[in-house]
Amino acid sequence: YRASLNASSNRWCGFFFTRSGGVFQSREYVIEPIVDRLGSGDRFAAGILQGLLKRQNSQKTIDRAVAFSSLKHTVIGDACEFSNADIDLLVRTTGVGRIVR
Repeated sequence: YRASLNASSNRWCGFFFTRSGGVFQSREYVIEPIVDRLGSGDRFAAGILQGLLKRQNSQKTIDRAVAFSSLKHTVIGDACEFSNADIDLLVRTTGVGRIVR
């Protein structure tokens, strides 16, 4: 879900539903400032697909997908080049989940 705080600040988290009835939720990120939303949905989908293809557990899949999408909000344009290490670092970061770049 996305909660728009204002034009340049959003709260963002995601859900992953499994066929067996499991529901997994990522933590919530505060993305501030939003530089560009273009491509953030594609990055979310890419994170889900990567998790499925690598047979990651459902929680890790949604955590990484939302982190990747959150990072994309911080760069201009449709393309971005965040590494798996960048995504994993954000997932491991504790605290409020604030994205500041």
